[in-house]
Amino acid sequence: MMADWLTSPLSPEWLCALRDFCGQLGEWSHWQSHGFYLATRWGVLWFLPVIPLVWAFEFLAPRRWWLVFLSILSLAFIAFGLMPWPIDGVFPEQVAHHGGQAMTWARRAVYGLLHAAIVVLLLVGVYRLARTGQQRCRQPGRNPWHPLVAAVLVLIAGYFVLYGIRSGWRRLGEGAYGLDAFVILPNFHEAGLAYVFVKSVHYVWDSCRGRIQNRSWWRFLCWMTFFPSFRVGPIERYHDFFTQVHRCHRRWRASDLLHGWRRIVQGALKGVLCLFLGNQWLPAVGDQLADTVATGGASSVPYLTVWVLPWMVLMTAYLALAGYTDIAVGLARLMGYRMAENFNWMFFSHNLSELWRRTHMTMSRCLRDYCYYPLVRRGPFRRRPAPGGSAGQQVGHLLLPTVNFYITFVFCGLWHAPVSKMILWGLLFGTGMAVFELWVWFWQQRVDHNGLLYRGLARAGLAGGGWPQRVLGVLLTIHFLALSVLLFHGPELFFVVTRELIHRPFTWLF
Repeated sequence: MMADWLTSPLSPEWLCALRDFCGQLGEWSHWQSHGFYLATRWGVLWFLPVIPLVWAFEFLAPRRWWLVFLSILSLAFIAFGLMPWPIDGVFPEQVAHHGGQAMTWARRAVYGLLHAAIVVLLLVGVYRLARTGQQRCRQPGRNPWHPLVAAVLVLIAGYFVLYGIRSGWRRLGEGAYGLDAFVILPNFHEAGLAYVFVKSVHYVWDSCRGRIQNRSWWRFLCWMTFFPSFRVGPIERYHDFFTQVHRCHRRWRASDLLHGWRRIVQGALKGVLCLFLGNQWLPAVGDQLADTVATGGASSVPYLTVWVLPWMVLMTAYLALAGYTDIAVGLARLMGYRMAENFNWMFFSHNLSELWRRTHMTMSRCLRDYCYYPLVRRGPFRRRPAPGGSAGQQVGHLLLPTVNFYITFVFCGLWHAPVSKMILWGLLFGTGMAVFELWVWFWQQRVDHNGLLYRGLARAGLAGGGWPQRVLGVLLTIHFLALSVLLFHGPELFFVVTRELIHRPFTWLF
């Protein structure tokens, strides 16, 4: 039976379970059974022991070797981090005849080098594609948008083809050998390939637009493979990256040590809590929910568990991203490099538009600059001058550009994983942004008319920017985000939890 602390997630037993989990982290067997976490984003911490080597090279070696050194060091850690690691200390018994219970270090190194070589080959293709696109855009008499769009479509097609090859190859290995833990091809996001794709779009786009200056292969390779931000971001722009890298020699200060270590410790603590929620709490609660729904129906699940579950799922995703970002920013800061931030108090966003300006900021800016803005300005559903006339005509004028929200967020969902549940996530967020646009337009009309309804709500603080309006906006926004994240775990969980959250208060009242 499930422990009572899972049914009541806010009880003191929850903290006891977290304390026991932290105790396990001090045991060598736990780290061995989880492959030293190298197969996940937390393997970035293994970059920390070589920071003194980076300092020595930074101050002693000629400056012209700096980018080559960073590129080679990053590729070495990419190979080290993408080695296949076992679970429970050994590989499954089905592959014993392929080299014993555990793979030797030599074989692991070969697989890691193979993955690093695949990354380099992909980057060579992106580099050549960008140069070809730039040359075609400069040809006289040619519309420069045609080569640009063609190059971006090639990148998108290549991304989904590689994703399909990886999924098919992994299913083949699991079916043939039962390799549940054997990473034939790493997860796209944990291995950094999804973020390589976003940076590739940025590089190809800006190359075709003539915005990339001082291009060279080593500069491109260093920017793409910079290890602290390679696996899960932040997504640095090309010029911003080199502006910071070339300043590392001139402005490194002792305060960077304090700030860097603070961010690393902060990120590590977030990582511990994320591993606890993701590896222990959520699987246990998921099993309990499945058993309870199967026996007594969804109505028998405690309301506190139904309400806390979306928040815990959201916190797990947030801690994973924010924890890695803190570690990456801290590692870069130890080198004197100021990396872009990814989060800015996202839980205090007043609306969905502000939420996307505060959450995973480097990724949302790429979506804005390379997907949403081009669609709004040049796409088939672009914004047009506002017509006069009736309110219905104005609403129709507002609804047409909202199709771009659906396109942008569906693409964002497919970037996470090309499956149906991510399409639903994109449609949900597109609908939320469309409703927000109409809501802003509606209240702008009320402000212009200064009617009785608006004056009454303004006196109560529910309109005109009063604090009750801001608090209500924060609550609605963050709950919408928490419920939407449930779609990452399947539509069934999303619909069951949403129904219970809305249905039960009305049942109790009426």
